[in-house]
Amino acid sequence: MKLTEPILTFEMIPESSEHNVLGFEHIHIWCFNYDGKGAALVTYDDKDEFDSLHGRDLDGLLFGNLESDVLCYRPVPKIGQKRA
Repeated sequence: MKLTEPILTFEMIPESSEHNVLGFEHIHIWCFNYDGKGAALVTYDDKDEFDSLHGRDLDGLLFGNLESDVLCYRPVPKIGQKRA
């Protein structure tokens, strides 16, 4: 499989910065479960290097900071999509 663009992009919600433990403006998800163990293949901001998010970090991105119950990132709609 050739990766040409991320399947999801999340942007940091500015009001949540004090609760944001990841610290990136944008997180791009290229695929889920790429390792067969539930990790997401990601890039950060405008960097080209791939990394992985899993466990509490991935949960925090998708569902918010579990300790403070604050949503730190929101999905960025693709062209033609409306923000939910």
